[in-house]
Amino acid sequence: MQTTTAALSFVSPTSVQLRFELGAVVEAVQTTDLPTGARIDEEDNWVWKDGGWIGRVGGREDQIFMPVDTFLPSEIGDLFDWTDVNGTLRAPVDTLGDWSVLVNGQEVAATGISRKSNIIDTAETGWFTFDFRTLENVFLELDTPLRKGDRIEVRFDDPDFPVLTARFTPATAISEAIHVNLRGFDPDDGHKVAYLSSWNGWEVDAATPDGGAGVPVRYAPGTGFEVVDEATGAVVSSGVFEMAKALEETTDFSRNYQLTDVLSAEFSEVTTPGTYHVRVEGVGRSQSFEIRDDHWSSLFDVAFSGF
Repeated sequence: MQTTTAALSFVSPTSVQLRFELGAVVEAVQTTDLPTGARIDEEDNWVWKDGGWIGRVGGREDQIFMPVDTFLPSEIGDLFDWTDVNGTLRAPVDTLGDWSVLVNGQEVAATGISRKSNIIDTAETGWFTFDFRTLENVFLELDTPLRKGDRIEVRFDDPDFPVLTARFTPATAISEAIHVNLRGFDPDDGHKVAYLSSWNGWEVDAATPDGGAGVPVRYAPGTGFEVVDEATGAVVSSGVFEMAKALEETTDFSRNYQLTDVLSAEFSEVTTPGTYHVRVEGVGRSQSFEIRDDHWSSLFDVAFSGF
């Protein structure tokens, strides 16, 4: 089972996003067979063996054994683990000097680094013991803007670390900075919209014990976009992004939870069923989405299947 996935994408011509999914969770399979030598705690239905907790029993007559999960760590997971370095929490990947960036075979300087992390899956591996599959994003700021067609190669000074390569082709490269409803739209929906925003995590600042400041990306209102029909390659709508919520505006009574500007673009005039994506000059394209007549009935079926 794959325990590490890595990808390189772009936030802007000077901002590179490295996306890692670390670890794998093998979810336990329920069974009616209790392991030989296992003991059930009658008070709380925990199952013990050889002095360790291995799962629990449940069901109408406690006939179902639910073992613990198995977690498979990533071979580079330890490079993202924080340790105390002279009173400052740092991970090995936070060392900017250990990264190298080549553009068309020539080394370019990375002038800044920031990072953000999320838990994407949880493995219950023992008695109140958990391991986590994580999503790690590293952002590198370059001192020279990339040009269309440039080939970029990013390395980290560790033998287990994958070498990441990509071409800066905004017309075809998917960027996580371009947001659109991936469940799609109904042709008659009166509000079809895409968003442009990126919060690049927290900058790595050796002088700050608990990390540096947040890194918002400030895209300019008026940035152009196109909606592309993937079947024909035709541009079916175009326009510019407008400011939807500036970083300085609050999203509740006290703060802005986006931590960055959010720009929006309307394309409600697109009504023909099909598969589309949104393309933004100098940034990239969104993931694909559909416009389809059974959009809402499909969502209804999915939602109510949960009941």
